[in-house]
Amino acid sequence: MEEIFTVTLKDCPNMDIRGILCTEAASGYWNLSSYDYYCFPVFLYHTPRNRIDRITGNISYLGVPEPLSYEDTTPIGEGIYVTNKVRTVCDMIRYESDMFHTLETIYNFYCFESVDEVNKLESKAESLGILSKLHELRDTAEEDFEEL
Repeated sequence: MEEIFTVTLKDCPNMDIRGILCTEAASGYWNLSSYDYYCFPVFLYHTPRNRIDRITGNISYLGVPEPLSYEDTTPIGEGIYVTNKVRTVCDMIRYESDMFHTLETIYNFYCFESVDEVNKLESKAESLGILSKLHELRDTAEEDFEEL
């Protein structure tokens, strides 16, 4: 049987893979969701077209139409950054990430982050024009996850 080679986040610098860990992967990194960021990293990349997902092996590249910004990121490895919690939640909404992980992330953010962090999230969401969507998803997450 042929052995399958899997690249993990730890392998990325050695393979000259650099970038911003984002969306589901960043959510998993911050323990806001159950997403396995280590084995399935997702990196942002800029593309002039509409959003494009490109998958190579187990690494995903999330194409976004605006220029990449390292604002609201933290370095976590050689050439690898992760979006902070507030940006992660907003990016998941803006880029229409997997719904389960988005709801899980929002639910955990509102349950476990400080009031100050929730205020920062809502302020950022308002500045991006997604506050009503955030509240809609929060309400859905509360309904779905409080039943568990």
